[in-house]
Amino acid sequence: MSYTNDWISKLDDSAIAELANTLRRIDPRFMKASQMYEGATRTWFQGKEPYFDVVFETKAEQILWFQITLRGKSLSWNSTYPDQIQAGETDELDAPISKANYSASAIIEGNADLDQRYLNVVIALLKHRSDDPLFNQMATRFETLSNPG
Repeated sequence: MSYTNDWISKLDDSAIAELANTLRRIDPRFMKASQMYEGATRTWFQGKEPYFDVVFETKAEQILWFQITLRGKSLSWNSTYPDQIQAGETDELDAPISKANYSASAIIEGNADLDQRYLNVVIALLKHRSDDPLFNQMATRFETLSNPG
């Protein structure tokens, strides 16, 4: 599978809704305990595409850490630095096909420039899962951070 960044501008609301609706919660028994925050709960959603993952770490219903990966791009947020969004890229485009089915095997390189178009897609994906308070909470935070005035 190969993506260039032009896929972002080609996603309309219908395609974004379709992607959002493919996200399924992964059984927590398949995850390691949080190593970042003692006593935190990790909630992982996986979409129909390889390396399409959404992960929340929460404690007392508050998001401490969030990460989304989709089509070679990544965004993460951390409560330690609440006014920052970390952009990154995954190695999925370089991974052999034999690894493409193992989403947790992606390696993320941080420090990419924040792509506002990608952030807008992420916000729209989160909003399409309005039935889940975690998704709503993160959509609101990203909207606030992307429109600081």
